[in-house]
Amino acid sequence: MTLFGTPEAPAREGVDLKLTAVGGCGLALLDRLRGTLGEGVGTVAIDTDKSSLTETEAESRLLLGEEITEGYGTGGDERLASRALGGRNVEVRELLGGARANLLIGGLGGGTATALLPELARISRAAGVLTLIVATRPFQYEGLAKTVTAKRKMHSLVRSADCVFLLNNDLVAGEGAGKLSASEAVRRSDAAALETISGLMEFLLPRKRLLLDFGIVKSQLTRGGLAAHASGMSAMRNNAIEALKAAIEQFAHRKSDITKAPRALIQFAIDDDVLMDGVRNAFGVAQRIFSKDAQLAMGVVFNGVKQGKTRVGVVASGLPLFNEVVELDFAQKQFEAAELSAERRPTSASRAASLAGGRARMPHRDSLKVLNPRPLSDEELKIPAYLRRRMTAARRRA
Repeated sequence: MTLFGTPEAPAREGVDLKLTAVGGCGLALLDRLRGTLGEGVGTVAIDTDKSSLTETEAESRLLLGEEITEGYGTGGDERLASRALGGRNVEVRELLGGARANLLIGGLGGGTATALLPELARISRAAGVLTLIVATRPFQYEGLAKTVTAKRKMHSLVRSADCVFLLNNDLVAGEGAGKLSASEAVRRSDAAALETISGLMEFLLPRKRLLLDFGIVKSQLTRGGLAAHASGMSAMRNNAIEALKAAIEQFAHRKSDITKAPRALIQFAIDDDVLMDGVRNAFGVAQRIFSKDAQLAMGVVFNGVKQGKTRVGVVASGLPLFNEVVELDFAQKQFEAAELSAERRPTSASRAASLAGGRARMPHRDSLKVLNPRPLSDEELKIPAYLRRRMTAARRRA
């Protein structure tokens, strides 16, 4: 196994949580978390770029695909990155095992993390470890190719891991993101990812809690599919409802509809001088936010200080995965099939009226959004074949 690091800092066995960074974005997030990780957290860095691994301070570092890339990375080539694993499953399993939970972090749209996150998640789950993924989606200005690649990978991520937390960079940057500097937009994206990672660690690391232990957390997140995390803070004494309201507003800002989520974890971290009556009222409000059939697990942890503050963390799992590319492609095929049947088949007056009604319900061709109408060569944009065919057909109709 190609490991980087000193013998004095090997991978620890029996840790509560392993934080595994994959690719350049994942390694950057891991480095920003440096100094904030407490006891019971092991860190692993996996990349195809040797120089990036050399700079990180993760306890265990694994270089993949050196015989293919010569240690220079994949250059954003997903197919090249998928070959980098190259039968190293057993070694990777040894590296990712030995923890109660594994949290993988990376950015979608490029090469290394896009290709390896699903594979690493499968290996981690096969080792019997609760496996979660926190992944960022690219900004729109990064180009169509990255956007399409990221969307196409979502289903694979959800099938591979127990829970997947997808962060849309354009949404977390906030309104008016187009007027932000590139550095500020990236800073906000990183801050949202770090907040999600830190919030999940609050659930996964052992603490003295009421009503919520790791067994409950694991049962709620196992095979949880697409999930979302939000947190809120209230400095108003005995007003935990304000903290919960702030968390719900964060979900709404990121366009995560949690009201129909089948499962949710809610944890209040309260100062020692906060009355339990305020938390009880917040419990009642939380039960009204979700559907009556939702499985809610709520708990309390004490902060050990007396400042009258309340912080709440909410994880909603089992959310629907909406892939705009797939839905749009299906809508266009539906439209073309109806149009073809109307042109070629001899019809009676009644059937013609029926087809006309059906065509009225179909989206008009002009309303179907072509993702990129400009002529592009394969060298300029490596996009899936079915999108190239759609673009070619759109140019012919024009």
